[in-house]
Amino acid sequence: IIFSAFFLYFSLKVSERSEKTQNSKKKKLFPPEERPFPQTTERVSKDFPKTQRDQQDHLQGGAAMPHSAARPLVTPLPSSTGPARTAQTVSTSTATISASTSPTPPSSAPQSMSCPCIKEVWASNLRAEMAHIQQVVERYRFISVDTEFPGVVVTPLVSSELCSYHWNTIRCNVNILKLIQLGLTFSDQFGNRPPGVSTWQFNFKFDVSTDMYAQDSLEMLEKAGLDFDHHRKDGIDVNTFAELIISSGLVLGGDTHWIAFHSGYDFGYLLKVLTNADLPEGESEFLDQVQTWFGHVYDVKYLIKNCPTLNHRTGLNQLAAELQIERIGPAHQAGSDSLITCALFFRLCQGLQPRLKNVDQYASILYGLGQDAAETHYSTTKDTFQLHPAHSRALDERMEVF
Repeated sequence: IIFSAFFLYFSLKVSERSEKTQNSKKKKLFPPEERPFPQTTERVSKDFPKTQRDQQDHLQGGAAMPHSAARPLVTPLPSSTGPARTAQTVSTSTATISASTSPTPPSSAPQSMSCPCIKEVWASNLRAEMAHIQQVVERYRFISVDTEFPGVVVTPLVSSELCSYHWNTIRCNVNILKLIQLGLTFSDQFGNRPPGVSTWQFNFKFDVSTDMYAQDSLEMLEKAGLDFDHHRKDGIDVNTFAELIISSGLVLGGDTHWIAFHSGYDFGYLLKVLTNADLPEGESEFLDQVQTWFGHVYDVKYLIKNCPTLNHRTGLNQLAAELQIERIGPAHQAGSDSLITCALFFRLCQGLQPRLKNVDQYASILYGLGQDAAETHYSTTKDTFQLHPAHSRALDERMEVF
């Protein structure tokens, strides 16, 4: 009996020791970071804070799902040290975790994206937006236009005739520079704009490393919010734009009315894009082309020149402030400036200035060109002539003295 009891006790000890040895071998074979799938699933679950798991379950709606059966998650994980991880992807089929440590790049969308009535147009959505414009222009035939371009880089030789000097300055710079941005605002004959989007801001291809520009003008546009890296990557090709706008019904028709502020440069760049050619040598030929392509044209600056209570030498922003017109969007962007031009035109025409009741008598006259230049008495010793606000060499739109 004593021998049997001793043998049973010895057998139990040997069995217990053998079990401990096997467990020890398993631990050495599978360290904590390389354990089989069930252990990995538990570790992934611990990596996500409970609040984030609860939030994910709430977004999915209903009770919490087991993490082994949940959909792949893309959720930011906070980190106390090192760069913050911006994305965390959990793949349950392979039980792996991949994290991106690169910071989220800042948004490159221009500021006017925050204005619901202004639509940004790039190469990626050009055709879709032009199709939309074709529907809008059937009812809203008054088109207010503004352009942004790389400034003034050349000036012609001094001429005894200041009107010729002004035209040659426009022609020389338009012929060698590129259009950067175009804003079009649509309205009816009473100044009512279409619901929702009423302004389209076209952003053209422009590369600061290869294209010519004036440094001060480029800095002004950058401060206004233009993203030239975006213009280089997704800017609109002017030839594609010309094909679409010619077939859209906006030009070469007798029913459209175009409105601009100090419009020599605006229509100069538009003509260059539409014709794919340099501007003509003669000023009269240029004005004939403007009338052919755009029909009825109104220059708000010339209208103001015929209003005795307003100073036509002031800029767009100052005139809007005097008439208590609120700006929508950032200044010195073509979309916002075309909106201001539209509001300013109809404010002048709708009862504010009695002399502008019959506004058609001022049609097809551009400020500082053609008939306006002939009507103005220029002194050879003292004269002031304001540059277009979009290419003014100062942010306050100061006047240049010729």
